[in-house]
Amino acid sequence: CRQKLTTKQKLEAKNYKANFPFFESCKDAIEVHKCHPTGGSPAALAYVLLCLETAINDGETVSGTCQQHMKELQKELMEDYSVNPAIVARCEKEIKLHCVRVEKGGKTLDCLMEKAMERNGIDSQIEFSHDCYEAISDLLKATGAGGDFKVVATLRKQCQAPAYKLCRDANNDMAVLSCLMENVDHKDLGGVCREHLINLQFFLARDFQLDEALYRACKNDAQELCDNPHIGDPDMDVTPHGMILACLYRHILPNMNFDPKKKVSKVCVAEVMRTMHQRASDVRLLPHIQLSCISDLTTLCAEKVEPGEEIKCLQDNYEKLQERCQTSIGEFTQEESEDIDLDKAIVKHCSEMVKEFCSDLLKTNQADGILPCLFENKYDYKMDRKCRAELDHRELIELKDYKFSSKFKKACRPDVQTHCPKAKS
Repeated sequence: CRQKLTTKQKLEAKNYKANFPFFESCKDAIEVHKCHPTGGSPAALAYVLLCLETAINDGETVSGTCQQHMKELQKELMEDYSVNPAIVARCEKEIKLHCVRVEKGGKTLDCLMEKAMERNGIDSQIEFSHDCYEAISDLLKATGAGGDFKVVATLRKQCQAPAYKLCRDANNDMAVLSCLMENVDHKDLGGVCREHLINLQFFLARDFQLDEALYRACKNDAQELCDNPHIGDPDMDVTPHGMILACLYRHILPNMNFDPKKKVSKVCVAEVMRTMHQRASDVRLLPHIQLSCISDLTTLCAEKVEPGEEIKCLQDNYEKLQERCQTSIGEFTQEESEDIDLDKAIVKHCSEMVKEFCSDLLKTNQADGILPCLFENKYDYKMDRKCRAELDHRELIELKDYKFSSKFKKACRPDVQTHCPKAKS
């Protein structure tokens, strides 16, 4: 029976019309949004699902019945790689090499996603083609995995209990996914759930369109502010999607935006800040840093560095970094000085101290004043010992470049440029 069902799924994957309920409920939407696959696409169902998913994310109308059938098919595609001809064809070598003994139920795709992440990290000698990476990314996009906690079978299974415990207030599956990332370092999340979450987020961080909440809120802003008018058009869009979030974020921070007339919309600001704060805990989710610093991460931070400590390691070794990496880490450190929530160590150890000493700044939303406020109260008897240690470390980092202190840079930049143009530290 399982064999016959798999054969049926494979036929449907090649010709979406073979699934009569889906075809009947979605034919109007397919017609309106021009989702007929052209040129005999080998993954016709995935093509149609991706087209409809993009239409939904762009705010177009697709009936509830059609969306319900889409969800069922999306889960099926994520549970068994063999019913997706694009994965079978483009990842054949990788499956044989890395995932041949893995069972069904979505575990082959998990294995491929994990190996893709390793290939882009310190273990860059792993054989993994860009073609296979693209096939996985396309599948995640077609299945809407970046906006639905329940689509990725293994993530759903491993994170069900933590989600119930930590995310009871989340009102939909997209909110559950966001809530889990919000709690990525929480002790109740568990290592296995965190691992699956990071695997998915690794792909989301490298494709703006994959993170559905971010894409819906910020597509127009990205088109206008990041010189990318063709976002969402597979034939015209050439901008590296991992860089779009960094671009939008710099337009939000007052001291990093060189054109104050170009402002990010309020709805987009909320999503960008949420996403940046969630991803700042892991260098693998910051492609603009990982790509620039892979060599330095290997030589300086491969040993004796705990997961999540890589950014701190790069900052500690700032003077030794290669030029490209130094630029990326320099920009990120400047961003930290304006947005304290990017510095996960300070968030972890100083959150209560911010409430104790700097509550007025929180009320007036003066994020760039929080670090100076903490420094002023560093020797207060109420100051937490671990928070004081993090502040000491932060002061050492700020001594490496005047730009790393937001207040100092803001107050003294013109004088530095006039009198000390060659000085750095």
